[in-house]
Amino acid sequence: MSVAKWTAALLWLGAALSSPSLGAETKAPASLREAPVSAPAMPALAKTKKKSVWDKLPKTRSGQIVLLDPGSEPRRTLRYRFPVGAGGKVKITTRSELAVEAAGQREEAGFVPRLEMLAELKVGKPPVAGEFAIQVLGKRPKITNLGSLPEPLRKELEAALGQVPELKGVSVVTDRGVQKRLSFEATKGKSAEVQQILQGLQANLGGMSAPLPEEPVGVGAKWLVNNSVAQAGMTLTQLAVYELISLEGNVGRALIEIRQQAPKGRIQVPGLPADVKTELVRMSSKGEGETYFNLDNPAPKGRVKTSAKITMKSTRGTQSQEVTLRIKGLLRFRPN
Repeated sequence: MSVAKWTAALLWLGAALSSPSLGAETKAPASLREAPVSAPAMPALAKTKKKSVWDKLPKTRSGQIVLLDPGSEPRRTLRYRFPVGAGGKVKITTRSELAVEAAGQREEAGFVPRLEMLAELKVGKPPVAGEFAIQVLGKRPKITNLGSLPEPLRKELEAALGQVPELKGVSVVTDRGVQKRLSFEATKGKSAEVQQILQGLQANLGGMSAPLPEEPVGVGAKWLVNNSVAQAGMTLTQLAVYELISLEGNVGRALIEIRQQAPKGRIQVPGLPADVKTELVRMSSKGEGETYFNLDNPAPKGRVKTSAKITMKSTRGTQSQEVTLRIKGLLRFRPN
């Protein structure tokens, strides 16, 4: 596989499995949306270890936000109230580490791109009461660690990124930070690899809002967010637990813990030949981070660190091979 195609595949996997969608509500198949989901099974804890919030969570459905602990007094009902024109520039950076295991052998990826992209957010006229239409402009991304590559490979990657256009779209979110719609202008005529890169970038741009509970909360409050994210023929169930650490005026800081799971089944990995069939055998993914939210401005600040283990089986004719990917990722949002 060429470097450009390998980069596209990695970006797709990072978007699908390692980058959390913090506030997005993406439509999944009805059968999955209706099924209550419990927390993913976790290894038995040592007797000396404190109990985790993941030990016992309520069953939830996709799109639900459930308050687990209201926190201390005083408590407030948190709602976004973005004025028209609010927003700003946000720098989005991603870093990844990748290892591949096959036939009992493990190999670290020699080069994994570090991406940087600048996004501009601006609140337009609210379509209805309690909702905000946020205009999103994602500048062309760049790879910040190309200097370590030989010149031919560097040129190949630069050419692939040169095909990625600016991303123009609109994100409609509620006053509780739940994304109702995300639409981007069509980018026709692009290669399959570039389309997959665009999907990954759009996933990052669409998951910047911190969802808020319905009830009044104070410092120490915890709430659970259940999202179903459909991408590239695969549906992820993501559970995120937020803990409110501080709240001063209209600015808050929350810690985040994330678990992801996906059912077995056929998936489409970009860059592979058409006659290669790929199946997701099993996966486990978790993450942690923090987010700063401003009730008066949609420009986010935060970071999420993730770790995923994905086992896939590829079949071509009568031959098949099982490959396990271990992906570590870091996603940052910073006002520019």
